[in-house]
Amino acid sequence: MSGSALPGRDDRAAALLHLVRQGVSTAGSMMRALVPAEDVVIVTWLEVARDDVPGARSEDGAADGSDVGVDDAPGQGPGRAALHRLACRHLLAAIAGTQPPGMAPGPDGTMACTAPLGGDTALLCPFDTDGGEIMGVVALRAPAAVRPADTGPLLEKMARAARLVGLHLGGVISKVELELDLIAARQQINRLERLNRTDPLTGLQNKTAFEAGYQARIGAAQDPLALIILDVDHFKSVNDLYGHQFGDSYLRTLSLALGFALPESAEIGRIGGDEFAILLDIPKRGAGYLEAVMKRCRTAILRATATLGKPDLGKVSMGAAIFPDHARDGTTLYELADSALYISKSDGRGAQTVFDPARHQAFNPRAIGRRFRQAAHDGLIRPYYQPIYDLRTGACHGVEMLARWGDADFGLMTPEQFPGIFLDHENAELLTHVLTARALSDLSDLRQRNPARPTLSINVTSFDLINPEFVFDLQALLSDNPGIDWDSIVIEVTETIMMGAPNGQIFRSLEELRRRGARVALDDFGTGYGGLRHLSGWPIDCIKIDRSFVNRMSESETDAAIVEALLTLAGRSGLTVVAEGVETEAQLQRLQAMGCRLVQGYLLSAPAPADRLDALIRPLDLGAFAAAGAPTLVRREG
Repeated sequence: MSGSALPGRDDRAAALLHLVRQGVSTAGSMMRALVPAEDVVIVTWLEVARDDVPGARSEDGAADGSDVGVDDAPGQGPGRAALHRLACRHLLAAIAGTQPPGMAPGPDGTMACTAPLGGDTALLCPFDTDGGEIMGVVALRAPAAVRPADTGPLLEKMARAARLVGLHLGGVISKVELELDLIAARQQINRLERLNRTDPLTGLQNKTAFEAGYQARIGAAQDPLALIILDVDHFKSVNDLYGHQFGDSYLRTLSLALGFALPESAEIGRIGGDEFAILLDIPKRGAGYLEAVMKRCRTAILRATATLGKPDLGKVSMGAAIFPDHARDGTTLYELADSALYISKSDGRGAQTVFDPARHQAFNPRAIGRRFRQAAHDGLIRPYYQPIYDLRTGACHGVEMLARWGDADFGLMTPEQFPGIFLDHENAELLTHVLTARALSDLSDLRQRNPARPTLSINVTSFDLINPEFVFDLQALLSDNPGIDWDSIVIEVTETIMMGAPNGQIFRSLEELRRRGARVALDDFGTGYGGLRHLSGWPIDCIKIDRSFVNRMSESETDAAIVEALLTLAGRSGLTVVAEGVETEAQLQRLQAMGCRLVQGYLLSAPAPADRLDALIRPLDLGAFAAAGAPTLVRREG
C-alpha cells in the first residue's frame, strides 16, 4: 500500500477513484443487509491519502472527506459527516497501529471499537487485504435501541461483515493502487523530463532542449523562420561588480522581459551563461518585421532592467538569420546568426544585425578559420610595429606588435576585420605564436645592426594565458633569438582578460611572466569594469590610457581630468603610463604639460612593417617643437 498522496487531477486517476466509489457503494449496501444500522460509512486508505480532494482534511489535520467515499444511500442523517470523520481518524490510527483517542476497544481486543456520536453510538472496524494490510474502515451508527453496553454482539457481527467487505473491495483497490502508482510514476518522469529541459535559473528552455526543438522545427518548416541570438553585453563585468546573486536576478529579469516582448509562438532558450536564442515565425520577406521584433526586445529589456537600480544594465547585442533565405538547415542558420551577433559586437555592442553575406566571411569563425590557417602557413600573417616615444628625450622606448593579414581578396586587414579568429582558441593561439615568432626574429635582427634597445609589446589573448604552456613556449621563442631577453618583453592584456579569479591560471601565468623578467601592461585602461581594483590586486607594471580619453581631452575637461588623475595615481603607485591614440598636436601638448612621459599614436607614427623598423626607432627631433611648445611633426605613414 502506498503512503504517498495520490495523483488527483489526472483523468485516468479520477476514473479509477470513481471505480472505487462504486465498489464502496456496493459494499455499503452489503453491510446494511448484514448488520442493523442507522447509517453506514466505508472509508478506504485511497480516500485519506488523496490530499488534493476538497474537504479531505479537517481543520485539525484529520481526514474529513465529506464528499469522497461517503455512501449516498437514502436516509442520510445530520451525524453522517461526523461518522465519516470518526472513520477517517480510526483508519489513520489503524494504519499507524495505535488506538484512536476517545474510542473504546472491542471486547476481543481487535481494532474494532466504539465511540460516542452525539446521542448515539458509533461502531468502527477496519478491514484488510489477504496479506493483513489495512485497506479501510467500516463505520456505522448503531440503532437507537442498542445501548452502548450491549454493542459487543453487534461488533462481532460487524467484524465478520468487514471481512466480506475486504474481500469485495480488495481486488478493486489492489488494481487501482497499481494503476495509480503507475500514474504517479509517469507524472514523476514527466516532471523530471521538464526539469531536464528547463534552465533552473530563468525557467526557459535549456541549451539541449532548445537545440533539439530548434532542429526539429527547422527540419519540418514550410514557412519562414528567424533565429535570433542575444548576448548580454558586459555580463561578466556586472557579475564582478555586483556579485553573482545580482547577476542571477539580472538574467531572470531579462528573460521575463523577453517573454513579454515576443509572440507566444516564439521558442526561447538560454544557451549559455549570458546568451539566449529565439526562434520565431516571420512573414515572407519579413526582414523589416524581424528588425521590429528585435527592437521591441531591446526596449522591453531596458525597461525591465531599469527597475534593478544599477547603471548601464539592459544593453544587449543581437544577431539574426532567416530560414530559408539565408540557410536551409539548422546548423548553418545558427552559424550565420552567430556571425551577425559578432558584427553587432564589433560595431560597439548594443546593436542588432540581420545576417549580411558581404560581412559574413570576416565574422564567422569556421569560415575564416580555414582561410586564416592557410594564410599563416603561407606567411601572410605578419607583425606591424607602432613606436612608443619618450617625450623627455625623444627616444623610442619600445614598439607594439600589431597583427596584419595580407589577403589577396581583402587586401591588408587589421584585427577589426577578422574578429572571428579571436573566438577560437586554436586560431587565437596560432595568431599569437606566428606574430611573436616573427617579431622576436625582427627585433633580434634589429639589435644586431642597431644599438637601440626598444622593448617589444606583445598583445595576448585569454586563450594564451589560460594555456599553462604559454610561458614555456615564449621561453623557447626567446631562446631561438639571440640578444632578446625577458626584460625586452612587455605583455599587454585588457581589463576583460583580468576579470577572472586572482588565483586562476591567467593570474598565475602573468605572475610567472613577471618573475622571469617580463613586464605586464594593462591595455585600454578605463574602458572596462573594475580597472582600479586590478591595479592593486594583479601583477601590473604599466597602464595604457585608452585612446578614447586622449581623443576627448580637447573637448572635455572631465576626460582631461581623468587622464591627469591617472597619471598622478600611476606615479604614486610606481606604475609606468603610456597615453595611446595621440592624433593631434594639441593632445600631445596637453599630455606633455601634464607630465606624461610615454606616448603612442598616429601623429607620431602609423604602424609599419619590419623593413621600416630602423626608421621607426629613430629619436624624435625635439628641436622641431614650436616656440609655443606644440610639436611640428609630420605623421609617418606605414
